[in-house]
Amino acid sequence: MEFLDFGKHTAYVVGSFGLTLIVLVANVVAARARLSNRLKAARRRLASEDTP
Repeated sequence: MEFLDFGKHTAYVVGSFGLTLIVLVANVVAARARLSNRLKAARRRLASEDTP
């Protein structure tokens, strides 16, 4: 596991990877939430157009 030895920079490297992972996960969650909200709004619009 020599390639994981960052010496005195371990905290910086691990923190950077951790922060990157958090941002990527948050981005996916936010995109899915926006998609879900827009699909619900589109379904509501379609349902209201169908009723006389």
